[in-house]
Amino acid sequence: MRVRTLVLSLLAAIFGAASVSADYYPDRPVRIIVPVAAGGGVDVMARMLAQKLSERWNQQFVVENRPGAAGIIGSKAVIGSAPDGYTLLYTPSSLSLTVVVNKTPPYDLAKDVTPIINVAISPYALVVHSSVPAHSLKEFIAYAKANPEKVSYSSAGIGSASHLAGEMLKTRAGIDMIHVPNKGMNPALVDLIGGQVQAIFASVPGMLAEKSDRLRPIAMAEKNRSALLPDLPTMRSPACPTSKSRIGRACSDRPAWTRRP
Repeated sequence: MRVRTLVLSLLAAIFGAASVSADYYPDRPVRIIVPVAAGGGVDVMARMLAQKLSERWNQQFVVENRPGAAGIIGSKAVIGSAPDGYTLLYTPSSLSLTVVVNKTPPYDLAKDVTPIINVAISPYALVVHSSVPAHSLKEFIAYAKANPEKVSYSSAGIGSASHLAGEMLKTRAGIDMIHVPNKGMNPALVDLIGGQVQAIFASVPGMLAEKSDRLRPIAMAEKNRSALLPDLPTMRSPACPTSKSRIGRACSDRPAWTRRP
């Protein structure tokens, strides 16, 4: 589940669209809207980027969190802003996923926003609470089948990559889990650490940042193993019953965009 984070750091691409001269941009603070809760991997990366841009441009780049509705609230805040390059969007894959999963798309990506650059790739893994008696995907599926409607999983929100991955696992493995949506990956991980839920498809950097012994990754939702967790097998291994399900496709490109004029 390779989640690419796209962010607006190639600011020159904005100037032509917004009719702003590169010689004078930015002449005032720039907002970077992050449509997830503070504290997660996406938020941390956005703040690192904002700091570097502030240093390079000698102007403030301020991160503003607008969580909720799987990123729709923050994305619409950017779409509704003036197309002048002073309100940018740093977003996970929820921006494009919400267009697919909603019967009435909340926005038109081709008309409303302009992508700038891919900033980072974040792998995903299936993670369980330490109390769950499963140390592999096979054991987790067996546990879920033995406890129908008693196993719950958290996500970053309805329609988010972590939500779709959970639903794909349910369908492919023939298990029944209760979905508990959140306003971002960090609150979802907090729920898992606290034992409110039993599992999550989590961003590996976000999960590792928690440094909690209550989190147990059991399988990479990737085609290949990750350097971050080199000993963790993938869901595509021959022993995995969902190896052909392409669950990793549930997390797709993470775009970050600017308002299209």
